[in-house]
Amino acid sequence: MRRIFYILVIIVFVGFAAQSLQASSIEVTDEYDFKLALDYARTANIDTIILTTPGGVYTTTDTMHLPILEPLVIMAKSGLAEPPILTNSDANGEVLDILRIYADFTVEGVIFDGGHERSHGMKYALRCDNDTERGYTVDPDADIN
Repeated sequence: MRRIFYILVIIVFVGFAAQSLQASSIEVTDEYDFKLALDYARTANIDTIILTTPGGVYTTTDTMHLPILEPLVIMAKSGLAEPPILTNSDANGEVLDILRIYADFTVEGVIFDGGHERSHGMKYALRCDNDTERGYTVDPDADIN
């Protein structure tokens, strides 16, 4: 009887472990601050953000760069009439990059526009960086389509 209990515990544990390893995605409209989508994706272990607003401007007014700290895919939803746009609308005009990359990163069907009217003018669209203070010393792979 005890052996059956342990086998059931192992089966349940393996089931939960397998479920947590499955890829997951969220669909995001341009109504919200894009930093919130990135933060949610990181904390909820989401590996794909799908941008759903045709020609929508995805941005943030946060005064910090938007970090990609875990492997992530940002992609346009299939069949959009116009590609979504990523930019940064830093209220202080001090952020130099749209996204700062610390982990593997893939982009599909998205426009990066540092000169957009909702931006103060970006120096970098994507910036790969090491952040040794926070323990991010990576050599990320980037795939941009």
